[in-house]
Amino acid sequence: MDKDDDLRVRTVMPDSPAARTGFAAGDELKTLNGQPLVSQADIQWVLHHVPQDSTLVFRFERGGQLFEKSLRVTGNWKQRDKSWSDTAWGIRPGVQFEMMPQSARTQAGLSAGQVGLRVRYAFREAAQAGLRMGDVVTAVDGETNLKTEEQFLAFIHLREPKPKSVKLTVLRKGETKEIVLPIE
Repeated sequence: MDKDDDLRVRTVMPDSPAARTGFAAGDELKTLNGQPLVSQADIQWVLHHVPQDSTLVFRFERGGQLFEKSLRVTGNWKQRDKSWSDTAWGIRPGVQFEMMPQSARTQAGLSAGQVGLRVRYAFREAAQAGLRMGDVVTAVDGETNLKTEEQFLAFIHLREPKPKSVKLTVLRKGETKEIVLPIE
């Protein structure tokens, strides 16, 4: 979603549920399952209240025209991917990532299996630690195989004993930096 307009689609990852549903960059979400959308919190509210197995009906605007698309969700999507949940914001250590497409990862010099999470927002403890918007995290405590924000969050929160901080290896304007990120 666009950082300046959290109801406008910024990019659609290839072979994602959004791509298979037919969303395109620039689409402006209007309703989800009949709920008018004013902010991303409205999307989270609807997703919180729908059953595990259901159909999501999106109304959106593209090029001045209204469209409606449906997406069937099944299985344990609520447990597998918590990024939809407003409670996920409470476990983020002051950072929100976006996945980099493979072309951007290759251009940055990253191997196919290497972490390549671009920082969308850095605030609170992440900003204080020195993380900046646009930084690319290439390793977390030496782990280079985390490809999604959900894997990053699971890695830092589900380890025992829970770490008080993690060391991020970051690419910033072609330079590698180490940043110690405190974990609450």
